[in-house]
Amino acid sequence: MKDLLLIGGSGFLGRKLIQELGRQRVLSTYFKNKSEDGVYFDFADPNLQNIVSQHQNLKYAIISGGVIDFGRIRENPSFARYINVDCVEKIISELATLGITPIFISSESVFDGTKGNYTEANLPNPQIEYAKQ
Repeated sequence: MKDLLLIGGSGFLGRKLIQELGRQRVLSTYFKNKSEDGVYFDFADPNLQNIVSQHQNLKYAIISGGVIDFGRIRENPSFARYINVDCVEKIISELATLGITPIFISSESVFDGTKGNYTEANLPNPQIEYAKQ
């Protein structure tokens, strides 16, 4: 029974999470790289209500997608910010409204790399646009 929605399941991290957690537990989404038994999902036009209505046992949602290609971010930082910030905030809010616990995954790029072994207590100091978003 699938109790975890993995938004961004067709990406590198998403595929690794599916391997670790198991397909029997995870309902994954894809955008451009169709995945086995995945559900189409567009950050700019999410269909969360439709997904949740078809999968009533979802309790958690991991968000691991977005515009992550540095070249695309450089070419159109406002679009990347829209997807990576505005749309993610909307998705998190909608998940909470639907009674699904959101789990947001990001890189440690929010730190400048001078120290290493960062924790949540360290202050961010992003150096690239992706990390600033």
